Amino acid sequence: MDTTAEILLLLCLLPLLRNVEGDLFKRRQTLADISHSIDDVEEVEQMLARTREMQILQSTRLPNNVVPLHYNLRLEVDLQKFTVLGHVTITVRCVAPSSYILLHADKLEIVGGDSRLRLQGQDGGSSPTITSWSLHSKNNFLLLKLDDDLTKDGVYDVKIHFKNVLSDHQFGLYRSSYINENNRKRYLATTQFEVTGARQAFPCFDEPALKAKFKITILHQAEYRAMSNMPVERSFKREDGWVTDHFMTSPKMSTYVVAFVVSDFTSVGLKTRSGVEINVLARPSAIAEGKGAYALDFSDKILTYFEGYFGVPYPLPKLDLAAIPDFPAAGQENWGLILFEELALLYDAKAPSAKAKLKISHVVSHELGHMWFGDWVTMKWWDGIWLNEGITSYIERLGADVVEPDMKMIDLFTCEVYEKAMAKDSLVSSRPVYQPVHRLSEIDELFDDITYLKGASVIRMLHHSVGEKIFRKGFQNYLQKYAYGSTVQDQLWEEFTKALVEEGQTDLNVKSMMDTWVLQMGYPVMTVTRDYSSGKVEVTQQHFLKDASVTTKVPGSKFGYRWYVPVSLTTKSTGTEIPNNLLMRPTTDTEIIDLKGAGAEDWILGNVDRVGFYRVNYDSKNWRLLINHLKSDQFQDIPVVNRGALVDDALSLAGASMLDITVALDLSQYLVRERSYVAWALAKEAMDYISSVLDRGTDTYKKWQDYMVHLITPFYSDVGWTDEEVAFQEEMGQALAVKLACLNGLSDCVARAKSLFARWMDTQDNSHIPERLKTAVYCTAISHGGKSEWEFAWQRYQKATTVVEQSYLLNGLACAQDTDMLKTYLEHSKDSKLIRKQYAKHVIKYIGMKKAGKSLAWEFFVDNWDFYFKTFNDISTIAKIVDKITKQFSTDKDLENLLSFTKDRELGSATRAFQQAIESTQANIKWRQNNQDKVEKWLEENGLTD
Repeated sequence: MDTTAEILLLLCLLPLLRNVEGDLFKRRQTLADISHSIDDVEEVEQMLARTREMQILQSTRLPNNVVPLHYNLRLEVDLQKFTVLGHVTITVRCVAPSSYILLHADKLEIVGGDSRLRLQGQDGGSSPTITSWSLHSKNNFLLLKLDDDLTKDGVYDVKIHFKNVLSDHQFGLYRSSYINENNRKRYLATTQFEVTGARQAFPCFDEPALKAKFKITILHQAEYRAMSNMPVERSFKREDGWVTDHFMTSPKMSTYVVAFVVSDFTSVGLKTRSGVEINVLARPSAIAEGKGAYALDFSDKILTYFEGYFGVPYPLPKLDLAAIPDFPAAGQENWGLILFEELALLYDAKAPSAKAKLKISHVVSHELGHMWFGDWVTMKWWDGIWLNEGITSYIERLGADVVEPDMKMIDLFTCEVYEKAMAKDSLVSSRPVYQPVHRLSEIDELFDDITYLKGASVIRMLHHSVGEKIFRKGFQNYLQKYAYGSTVQDQLWEEFTKALVEEGQTDLNVKSMMDTWVLQMGYPVMTVTRDYSSGKVEVTQQHFLKDASVTTKVPGSKFGYRWYVPVSLTTKSTGTEIPNNLLMRPTTDTEIIDLKGAGAEDWILGNVDRVGFYRVNYDSKNWRLLINHLKSDQFQDIPVVNRGALVDDALSLAGASMLDITVALDLSQYLVRERSYVAWALAKEAMDYISSVLDRGTDTYKKWQDYMVHLITPFYSDVGWTDEEVAFQEEMGQALAVKLACLNGLSDCVARAKSLFARWMDTQDNSHIPERLKTAVYCTAISHGGKSEWEFAWQRYQKATTVVEQSYLLNGLACAQDTDMLKTYLEHSKDSKLIRKQYAKHVIKYIGMKKAGKSLAWEFFVDNWDFYFKTFNDISTIAKIVDKITKQFSTDKDLENLLSFTKDRELGSATRAFQQAIESTQANIKWRQNNQDKVEKWLEENGLTD
C-alpha cells in the first residue's frame, strides 16, 4: 500500500477508532469489524500501530497507561572513573490494558539483552515479554514493546540496567569539585533534577504527579559518604574498599525531588523538638570554620515554625542541607536532602554581613517551605509550578520574619518582590501566572518573576483579604486533604472558600477573585479622584501598561483586564493604622467611598502598606498634598513602605504618560529627608530606571547624577563608613547609601573607596575594609582605577578562599572602564578553570549592567551565543542574562540589534525574555522622547545640579 493510500485510509479509520480504548499497537478484532471489505487487514494493523506509536512519541506527556508505585534503585558511583552503573526495578500498576510501557530516559546507555531488560508479574505472576525497546530523544522517551497486553490493575516489575557518565553539566547526576586545605582537588557526585533531570540519572516516569516510593542503594569508594532523601538503614564495607549504603524507603514523592550526593563532606547537626535530625553538610574546612552554624540554627527554628503554622509535622526522620561547590541554583527542595549553592547556606560569622545573612535566611526558609508546598503536596503538571514557587516565595518571608524580626521581612517584600514583579507584568509580552505548557522547552520559561514574584504577591494579597485565621485554616485543610498527592490551583481555592463559609463568610468566592489575578496577565492602576467639597472619593481601575500606546497589542482576556481589587484608603486625619477597606469587583466601573472626617487639605493615601498588587494614581491636588507632607517634618506619618512606593508609582505613571514627570520629580525631592532602607530601596529602583536609559555621555545623565548625589548626601553623611555593629536595617541602609553615593560620583565617597583599596594593594590585607561596604569599595576603586587595580583584583579572585569574597570581586572586576580589560574578563568567564561555570552567567550580567559594558556585553553575547545557549539554556538562567544585559537598551540601534539577532533564531527558554527585551527597549525609546528634555529642564529650574 503506497503512502497516499495510507493517508486516505487513516482519514477513514481514525474517527472510528477515536473511542476505542486499550492497546495502541494491536486491536485486531476492532480492525476486522470496521475493515471487513479490505483484504489486507494485517497491513492496516501495522500501519495504524505505526501511526499511533508516532502520536504517542510526539506527545510531551506520558500516556499514563501504567503508573509507578515503587522504585528500587541501585547506583554504583565511581569518583575516579566518573562513571555510574545502575539498576532500577520499577513496580508499576496497569491503568489501561496495553502492549507497551513508555517512560523517560535521557543521555543514559541502556544495557540490552534478555537478562538486562525484563518485565515480570509481581509475586511471580505471569506477564508479557519485552520484545523490543527504543530511545527517542525528542521527548526523552524509552519505549518498551510487549508481546501481549498488560492486565488492567495488574502489578508488574520493570527491570532495567543502565550506564551513565558523571559530566560537569550541573544537571541530572553530575560531578562537582573543590580544592581542599591541602591544595588537593576533591570530587563529589551530586544531583539537580528539577525539571527533567531525574531521567538523566535513571529511567523513570519523570512527571511531578507520578509519585512513588523510593528504595535507594548507593555503592561508592570508602573515602566518601553517601546521602539521599532518607537516612541510611544499613551499610556494608566490601573487601575491595567499596561501601554499600542502603537507605530507608521514602514516602511517595515526585522524581524531581529525589536526590543523592557522594562526597567527603563533614557536617554539624542537631535534633529538633519534634525529633527531626537536621544536618548542615559542606566541604570539611567550611564546617570546621563554623560556617554551617547559622543555617543550622535558622533551619531548626524555621522547621518548627512551619510545623506549627501549617499543622502538619515534617514527615521524614531527617533533613540534610548540603552546600555544593558547583550548583546551578540558589537551592533545590529535594525532600530530606536540600541542596544549595555555597553562598546560600554558609555564613562566616567572623566577617558579618547583613546582606549575606539575608540571602541565607531567604533561601533556607524558601526551601524548607517547599517541604510542604512541592514535596508534601505537588502540582499535577508544570503549568502549576507557581503553586510551589509563588506560595513559598511568600511564606518564606512569614517564617523568616518570625525567626529574624530585625530584618523586617514583610517590609522588604515590597522592594524585593512587588517592584520587580510589577515591572515585568506591565509589559504586553507578560503572561498569566498560570500558563499552560505544551513542549518541554516551555517549562523552563515558567521559572521567572511572574511565577515567583507575582505568585507571591497575589498570595500575600489573598492573605490580607481573607485574614490570618482563614489563611492558615485554608492552607492547613489543603495540606491535610491532599497529603502525598498532586493538585491544581482550583483545589486550593476550594479549601479557602470552604474555610470562609465555615466562619460564616459567604460573600466571597476565592476562585472567582483569584482567577482574575492568576488567569490573566497584568494588574490595574487604581485612580483616586476626590470631591473636596463632599469628602467623597471616586475609585476606578484600568489595566496598567509601561507603554500605554500598545494597548491594541494586548492579548484577549475573558476577564477584560478587570480584577477583584482589595482597595484600602486612609487620610491624614484618620491615620494609617485602620484604613478604609473594600473589595472592588470587576463588574463595578466606579466605587464611591465616603471618607468621613477628611478635610479638603488632608491628603489621601491608597494601598496602605502596598498590600494590593496595583499602582495608585491621584488627582493633581492630592498629589500636591502628599508631596507637601513628605517635604515636611511630619513625613513619617506616611508608612515607610508607602513613602518609597509613592516615588515608584509616580515615576512609573509618568513613564506611562499618566502623570506629568515633573510631579514625580517634585515628589522625589523628599528623599533628602529619608533614612529608611526600605523606602530608599523602593525609590532607588525607580530612580535607577532613569539612570539606566540615559546615555552616559549626555549632559542630562551628568545632571541626573548630580541630583542623585544631592539626594543621597545627607543619608551618606549620617551613616558614614563605620564598621560598628548596628541593627540589620541600619546596616543595609549604610551599604545602600555608600554604594549610591560612590556610583554617582560623590567625591568623598570615591576618595575613601580608592584609599581603602590602595591600602589593600600595599599591605595585601583587606581586613580594614568593612565587610558590608566591600561591594562599593571594590567597584569604585576599579572603576576609577586602571590596569594595576584590575589585575590585583583578578589575582585576589584567583586566591580567594571564600565564595563570599569571590562574589564581591566578581562584581568589582566588571566595574572597569577599559574595554580591553572587560573583554579579557568575558573571555576568562568561558574558561571553567578560571571561573566556575555557574559564575560565568554573573560576569556577563555584571558587565552588561554597567554603563561602560553595555555594548560590549551584548556584542560578546551575540558572538558567543552558542556557548551561552549550550551552557545556560535551562531553568531561567539564559533568560536572566538577556534581561540584565538589555536593561539599558534605549536607542534605535539597540532595538535594531535585538530585532536582527532574534529573527529566525531558536531562542529556547529565553524566547519570552527576548520578547520582553524588545518591548522594554521600545518603551525606553519612547520614555526618552517624551521625558528626557523635561527631566533636564526640571533639573535646571530647580537648581539641583552642581
